[in-house]
Amino acid sequence: MKRHHKKRIMLKYFRFFSMISFFAIVFTQDYKSQLEKGNLELSSGRISEAEVTYNSILKNNPGYAPAYHALSKLKLYKGDVVEANKYANKASTLDSGYNSWALKIYAIAKQLRNANQNAQKGLYEDAFKEYDSISDVFPYYSGAEFYKGLTRFRQKNIEEAGKHFSYALKIYPEHKKARKGLENVKKQLLNLGNKYYKLGNYEQAINSYQKSIEIDPYFHLAYYQIGVVYRKQDQFDKSIRYLDKVIEIDPGFYKGWFTIGTHYELIGDPQSAITNYSKAIELNPNYYKASANIANLYTQLGQYRKAETYIDNCISTFPDTVNAEAMVALYTRLANIHIYQDYSSKAKSSLYKALEFGSLDKYGWTILARAHNQLGEWHRAKEAAEKSLELDQNHSQGLAELGNAYEGLEDYDNAFNYYNRLLGDNTWDDYARSKILYIHIANGNSDYALDQFFKNNRDQIKNSKYYYKLGSLYYRSKDYDEAIRQFIRAIELSENEENKAKYNYWAGFAYKEVGIISEAIKYFENSFALDPNAPEILWQIYEAFKSMGIYESAFKIIERLKIVDPQNAHTDIEYDLIIKK
Repeated sequence: MKRHHKKRIMLKYFRFFSMISFFAIVFTQDYKSQLEKGNLELSSGRISEAEVTYNSILKNNPGYAPAYHALSKLKLYKGDVVEANKYANKASTLDSGYNSWALKIYAIAKQLRNANQNAQKGLYEDAFKEYDSISDVFPYYSGAEFYKGLTRFRQKNIEEAGKHFSYALKIYPEHKKARKGLENVKKQLLNLGNKYYKLGNYEQAINSYQKSIEIDPYFHLAYYQIGVVYRKQDQFDKSIRYLDKVIEIDPGFYKGWFTIGTHYELIGDPQSAITNYSKAIELNPNYYKASANIANLYTQLGQYRKAETYIDNCISTFPDTVNAEAMVALYTRLANIHIYQDYSSKAKSSLYKALEFGSLDKYGWTILARAHNQLGEWHRAKEAAEKSLELDQNHSQGLAELGNAYEGLEDYDNAFNYYNRLLGDNTWDDYARSKILYIHIANGNSDYALDQFFKNNRDQIKNSKYYYKLGSLYYRSKDYDEAIRQFIRAIELSENEENKAKYNYWAGFAYKEVGIISEAIKYFENSFALDPNAPEILWQIYEAFKSMGIYESAFKIIERLKIVDPQNAHTDIEYDLIIKK
């Protein structure tokens, strides 16, 4: 009985230890499979996932040496040699088979300290040899690449520094110090490119930007700057390729959309420009430059009300009214919309509002000069035009307005000199030649002026513009009968209602001068019917009707002026006067 009892007890112990051994083998095999999973994650660059896997093994089995060894290696990927050394020692303590690994980690920690000390002493090449030696043994140690980058950065070898920082991030994308180093390198190359750009050295600028792209192919600011440089050189096809790349990398970069808008504006595609400016505003509702440019495009398209509303809304909702630059730009753009429509008083009012916030640019001063010239305020026009030329002595529009002001002041010598400076200018040459002829007429040389006109326009197509210019010369020469014939010819050939209104207006004045009042009234009324919204012409027609004693027609015009030119103080004065008449 005792022998059988003893046998049963021994059998129980055997079964128990067999089960223990079985489960130990199972768990060991499970840890091995988990370890293999972590190693696969690590080798494929999924470092954070590998770390979770290794730690989960140690949570269940704190004495599993291979997991500590794996974590030690993982810390090298992360560039943390101190942590790598700690885990190596733990693995070595649990399993002497990892002694050689622990010694290697200890050795590179010591070697790293020596290399860093050499770098701090300025012994850069000695330091670099040490870092290279570490990389030879542990090519996945991101710390060695980071310190190589730091060393080259201290040597001001920016490009090489960037390559090493970039490689450190390739090993471990979340290496914060390497990321910061790379950002510094990219900024330095970008700033260097910007410096070359400002100096006009576009080739070197692009070279610097390209180097930053080689370091980081997703550096959108470098692509942006290259696009700007090519646009500056009128290489629009190249420019748009780089600008499109900017938006592809960072769709939220509103300045990219804005610059693409300027590209389309420059190549004459206003609708595409408006679309891209609108996207910039969608991303940054307070980006006033985009709003100003959209308003300018609507002005050029003749959609004045839309342009004016756009700027008015922008001004009323702009949150930072202490931003002087923004407010000056917006009020200047509003003045430009007004001056396009010959709303001289409104333009002047907007620009004096802009001046409350800061000084105007050369374009703002020339718009103000034009407004004063149109209102016959010659001295003020002269002052504004001179301000424009102080900013740019060759600014064509400034030269034109200053010539106009001198002409209004009957200082014909100065007017001639400023118009003469516009000759040869692609935009202003024709205008300047006409103005110079007017000055010859004013100086009593009508025959010479007409001879010069026929000589200069011998080969020109005889269109409405030709006959209008010829009629203007005859009018200024006081040959009103001939002026009438030329203006009527211009009216007959013109297909543009705005121009036709102007030609009718001058025909009316020529008839007024020869005393044929009924014809004068007819042409003035034609002009008013064709363009009832141009204040400059309406004022001239009003004065003509008033001077002829045709007060009912004058009243109709002044009523219209109260609508289209409400900011002109003369409107209310004349309204009260004509009511009494």
